[in-house]
Amino acid sequence: MATQRDVQRERSREAILEAAAQAYVDRGYAATSIGLIAASVGQTKGAVYFHFPTKSMIAQTLVNGFFRAWRPIIEASGGGGARGFDSLRRASREVAQAYQVDVRVRAAVRLMRESSVVEADLPTPFVGWMSFVRSKLEEASADGHLRDGISVEEAAWH
Repeated sequence: MATQRDVQRERSREAILEAAAQAYVDRGYAATSIGLIAASVGQTKGAVYFHFPTKSMIAQTLVNGFFRAWRPIIEASGGGGARGFDSLRRASREVAQAYQVDVRVRAAVRLMRESSVVEADLPTPFVGWMSFVRSKLEEASADGHLRDGISVEEAAWH
C-alpha cells in the first residue's frame, strides 16, 4: 500500500516531467535547465535532482514513455476486425490526436530530433511505426486494396 509520502513523491515526479516536457517543446533541450524546470513547478533544483539525477534522465524518461505509448495505439487499431488501411487510418488518427493534446508526446518528438545534444542513449525513432505500417500495407495488399507495383517497403518508409 502506498503511503502519503509515496503519493506525494509520484505527484512531484509527474509534475517535473510535465514541466520539463513543456520546456523542451517551448525552448528545446539545450535551452532548458534544471533550474527552469524546478522554478516552473515551485521546487528547488535539489528536489528535481532527487527524482532525476541529470537533465538527460528526464529526457530519456519522456522518450521512453513515448515509445511505451505506441503499443496500446497499435493494439487498438485492429479492434473490430480492422485490417490494412482501416487499421492504419485508425492508428494514424490516434497518433495525430496524441501529438495534438499530449505535451509529452510533442516533447519526445522534439528530443529525438535534437538527439545529438541529449547526453543519453535514446531509442531509434519510428522503427516500430514503420514496421506497423509495413504490416498494415501487407494486409492491404493481400486484401487487394493496394495498387500493383507499389513497394510495401518503400511506402512504409515514406
